[in-house]
Order: sequence, then C-alpha cells, then structure tokens
Amino acid sequence: MSAALFVLALLQVLPILPAPIREVLGAINPAVMEVTLATTVCRSGWTATVRPPASYTNTLKRQQMQLWGLTGPPSAYEEDHRVPLEIGGAPCGPTAGTCLNLWPQPWGGPENAHQKDRLENAVHRDLCARPARLTLAQAQAVFLGDWRAELRRRFPGLFVK
Repeated sequence: MSAALFVLALLQVLPILPAPIREVLGAINPAVMEVTLATTVCRSGWTATVRPPASYTNTLKRQQMQLWGLTGPPSAYEEDHRVPLEIGGAPCGPTAGTCLNLWPQPWGGPENAHQKDRLENAVHRDLCARPARLTLAQAQAVFLGDWRAELRRRFPGLFVK
C-alpha cells in the first residue's frame, strides 16, 4: 500500500477512534502564515469569519460523544478546536470532510475547557504582541504538542490543592 493510500485509509478511520487517540490530533489553517497574521488571527473579529456554525459543531459533538462513549449531557462539553482558531487552527465545518481539529472537551474536571481557553488567550496575546513573543510555529506547537504541560507551566496556581 502506498503512503498516500495509507493516509487516505487512516483518515476514514479517525472519526471512530477513541477520544484519547483522537484528542492528540490537530490541524492547521493554511491561510494563516507569519506574513498574514495582521490580517488573520491578529485582526479583531477574524475568528468569527472562519468559525463553523454551531449547528455543525453541536451535531459533531453528539456524534463523537456517542462514538467515544462519553457520558453526561452535551452541555458538559465544548466542541473545541485542538489548535485554536486564534492560533491558526483549521476551522473545519460542514464542507471540510474529515475534521482532525475538533473534539468534545469537558467543561469540568482537571485541565478543562475553561483552563484551555485561558491558555489559548495567553498564547494568542504572545503571538500578536508587537514585537511578537512567539512565532506562529511556536504558538501552534503548544497545541499540537502537550498543551497541558504548557498550561501547568504558565498557570501553576490552577493546580494547587
């Protein structure tokens, strides 16, 4: 099997993989580059122009919850972009095909959606600061990698018992 066929086969299976495997994925928006930051992610209101409709994300969230055996009501989860839109993550949407950047993240519990949102905002500020404190690649790497480690590094007080 060629590498291209293997990737195509893998993309067909990804939507049914369990959450811990699916959650490690992420996808980048190719329209966002260092040279386009001022007109994309660093422009106020830009994410609203690429955010998929709630009707799509709510349906996807329910499907993923069922496939992955997640319990509780859908309102207990945010259908979150692994690589946030404001960091140049792929928006995904009804016409995007397989989405590797959306997953149901719990609002409660450790390292929850509220805490990831806080990290997203901090990384976005660093990316869009003038001069920038992070490159686009560095900002995206936070979320393509172990974002929880970066959350603990930046906000250690969140985890003090």
